[in-house]
Amino acid sequence: LAALARTDNARAFRRIYESPAIYELGVGAARIRLRDYPGARAALQRALEEDVSLAAAHFMLSQLAQLEGDTAQRMNEARMAAELQPGSAAMHDAYATALRAAGQLEEAAAEYERAIALEPHWAA
Repeated sequence: LAALARTDNARAFRRIYESPAIYELGVGAARIRLRDYPGARAALQRALEEDVSLAAAHFMLSQLAQLEGDTAQRMNEARMAAELQPGSAAMHDAYATALRAAGQLEEAAAEYERAIALEPHWAA
């Protein structure tokens, strides 16, 4: 996907996707795998310019912030993802993990409880 984004076929490739936001989300994910963090951040920010409510983009930005060692950004993005998808145990787990890494243990425990309430197997 990242290689296609650099080619002249990128515009044609975008037509496969229903929205530019989903296309940019895919480019961001590919760039993270390639360890092109600036490229990933740019693609994920473009995705959010298209659709600010795209929880998956906030989730990926949280993961990217973790890789870059930016705890505050990680927590902010994970919180946004959990708020945008309140029914997602995965999003609450990601936020809880970010809170735990920041030493906010009581808040983290509450988020883990939310995740478990949504998906009881999450505790396993």
